[in-house]
Amino acid sequence: NYQRVSIFNLMLNEMVVDVINQAQQELFQQTDDYSELAILLALLRSLNILHQSHHWQSEGNQFYSDHLLFQKLYEKIQDEIDTVGEKTVGLGKPYLTNYFKQLKMIKLFLKTLTDSNVSYTLNSYRAELFAVEFIEEIIQRLKLKEFLSSGLEQTLGTIQETHEQFCYLLKQQTRETSH
Repeated sequence: NYQRVSIFNLMLNEMVVDVINQAQQELFQQTDDYSELAILLALLRSLNILHQSHHWQSEGNQFYSDHLLFQKLYEKIQDEIDTVGEKTVGLGKPYLTNYFKQLKMIKLFLKTLTDSNVSYTLNSYRAELFAVEFIEEIIQRLKLKEFLSSGLEQTLGTIQETHEQFCYLLKQQTRETSH
């Protein structure tokens, strides 16, 4: 079981790195110092769309609890979107929030995060696992570039912690749905 978890984590990490690299190559120049924040912003927007769609599409025995859980997730992410967007602008990089680039990245993320062969709660759970790993990779990249101030690190750490909590909630909900 531990080996299966380790393989999953390795695959998840590779997927995260691939998506970040693809977004940076397609949409940004090497001089875009904080492009990682723009990519994170697009991920958060994608998660918001995913969870809100699941909120609307919930049905069955767990309808009400799923409906409320997805609402809790997308409403909380809305605040994170605003925080990351404002941080990016505050760092003097408003062009990184350009909606054309954001839309291209959102499309990439939704394609990566959506699996129509599983339940909405399991799909959201997997997306949140991806997000936790993704945020860690963003933190490490910013640290490596020496662009991670203590305030930015704290902001990103708080967002990551929130998505870890989302994983816990979704995992519990997935267990309830499978019984």
